[in-house]
Amino acid sequence: MGWFGGGSSSSDDVSGPKDFSSSDESAFSAPIPSQATAPAVGGASSLQQYAAQIQQKALVQGVVSKLTQVAFEKCVKKPDSSLSSAEVKCIHAMTGKYMDGSEFVMGRFAKQQEKSQML
Repeated sequence: MGWFGGGSSSSDDVSGPKDFSSSDESAFSAPIPSQATAPAVGGASSLQQYAAQIQQKALVQGVVSKLTQVAFEKCVKKPDSSLSSAEVKCIHAMTGKYMDGSEFVMGRFAKQQEKSQML
């Protein structure tokens, strides 16, 4: 029988104990997407770009985690299997306020950078 009860597979179904101590690691050497791997060639600048990307991803994950924590603490009074409409509205309002504030701050920061580059 196949995985999850779907049809039968071919002669790959072998009953009995499996030996996972084989030194053949080719099954585990699938290529990793280029976004997840460090650049192999390109020198220090591409390595710096890669490091900056990783830092940016970590920053975004941290912000999302903090926003989730704050929204949950403020909006969810009594945890249940689903959110009430008031809780959903509260979470949407908090997220919207955060996004508006973030957009405002980023706009001001960009304007300051433009001014400093012109001088």
